[in-house]
Amino acid sequence: MNLLLTNDDGIECKSFLQFAESIRKARPQDRLFVLAPHKNRSGISHALVGLHEDLEVLPKGPAAWSCSGSPADCVGVALMGGLSTLSKAPDGEIIMPDMVIAGINVGANLGTDLIFSGTAAAARHGALYGVPSVALSLCGHWNEEFYWDRAISYSIEHLDEYKALWEENYFINVNLPNSKEPYKDSIMTFPSIRRYTDSIGFVDETTCRLQWGEIVTTPEAGSDWDAIIKGKVSVSKIFLHPVSDNNRGT
Repeated sequence: MNLLLTNDDGIECKSFLQFAESIRKARPQDRLFVLAPHKNRSGISHALVGLHEDLEVLPKGPAAWSCSGSPADCVGVALMGGLSTLSKAPDGEIIMPDMVIAGINVGANLGTDLIFSGTAAAARHGALYGVPSVALSLCGHWNEEFYWDRAISYSIEHLDEYKALWEENYFINVNLPNSKEPYKDSIMTFPSIRRYTDSIGFVDETTCRLQWGEIVTTPEAGSDWDAIIKGKVSVSKIFLHPVSDNNRGT
């Protein structure tokens, strides 16, 4: 099976490189291709940089490249035949991913976060092309230790399960508790509703900077947020297409 691995934290993210190496060791029967942004693209959502400028794709090791675009651009390059050219495949050989893996994100992608997440957008983009796709996130905070070993081993153990769970017009969104202890359980959830209290601070008269505020989550039993605060792995099927109240019959 051909696996495409990308993220929105950038190709140099240490936990991402650890994840890639761990997949290669644990799944030698698969071919892993890594194509991730040159730099941190967190919060870029589903932007397509390639619509406005050429994309630079640079080699970063065996079957690994960085791209000047967004996470969605990385997936697009791979799914539109780019892996064959980048891999210098023999004439006539077409290399297409059988699964897109986005992550493991440094931080949560719960509920409303999915609007902003480049990690979620990468999985969404893969699914739009009809490829089973999963977004993985570790729900830690910037001021605490991240327990990557557990998150990485658990994710690899369940990749086939997430691929089997996938269906057309959806991608799979997985959030992992940031715990050094074994996860309590894995449950199917729905996206939570989150509100943001960010603000703008001016550095000088012409320069301002986003300042992070508190995230307020609506408490609902069965939501992804509810699973995480209970120490459980959250697995959600996320519909790809915009939905209005009319679509929902309300």
